[in-house]
Amino acid sequence: MEPNNPSTMPPVTPNTPAPQGPPAPQALLTPQPPAPQPSTVPIAPRADNQQKDLIRTIVIIGLALVSATFIALFIWMYIQWNEANTAVEAKIKVEVEEAVSANTAELENDFANREKQPYKTFGGPSDYGSLSFEYPKTWSVYIAADVTDGKNYEAYFNPDIIKPISDDTIDALRLKITNESTDSILEDYNGEVEDGNLTVETRQINGDPVTIFTGQITDEFQGKVAVFKIRDKTVIIQTDATIFFDEFAHVLDTINYNK
Repeated sequence: MEPNNPSTMPPVTPNTPAPQGPPAPQALLTPQPPAPQPSTVPIAPRADNQQKDLIRTIVIIGLALVSATFIALFIWMYIQWNEANTAVEAKIKVEVEEAVSANTAELENDFANREKQPYKTFGGPSDYGSLSFEYPKTWSVYIAADVTDGKNYEAYFNPDIIKPISDDTIDALRLKITNESTDSILEDYNGEVEDGNLTVETRQINGDPVTIFTGQITDEFQGKVAVFKIRDKTVIIQTDATIFFDEFAHVLDTINYNK
């Protein structure tokens, strides 16, 4: 066995520490917020809270009063409006009823006037001037006293039925032709004019003057009387009620006689 040759022996190196890797990274430290400190704001005194409560209470009471006032005002205005509306509706109702009534009366009056037409013609006795005039066809005629031996002539006119003749009955038209003097008859009526019971006017009929009296012709009747002369006779035409004034005027307008 060959001895160890020092030249072939690996060199001996001294013991050295093993190489170390890079140092391990240290954990990053996150900064922490500072710990909360006690509040340094001073605590409001209790009086401030009481004042706020008082103000809040006053505001609530004020709003309640305003609301109550508004509600009361609304109710009052509604009542006023309702009363006014009711009054207006009642007035409109009355006006409508009056208009309907007036229109109905007008239609009835027109119908009644149409019923009277064409007018009939009345003819008096020829010995007394053949007095004639028009009268409504709806009237009836009653000859109460005819001409015999120069006596008075009397005729009565009334719608539909003629009741027994008397001083108390109301007739649409009374006709009388009498032998009594015209002046004497006019004197009696003029006395009533002086007493204020009648008014008087004069107009022309068939070319002759006719005296017309209006008013209290009897103790109970308001009417009209026309007095005029035919030859040696006196004609008295009378209506006993104001409702016949229009027909009375038509009679006078259509009078004709022989002079």
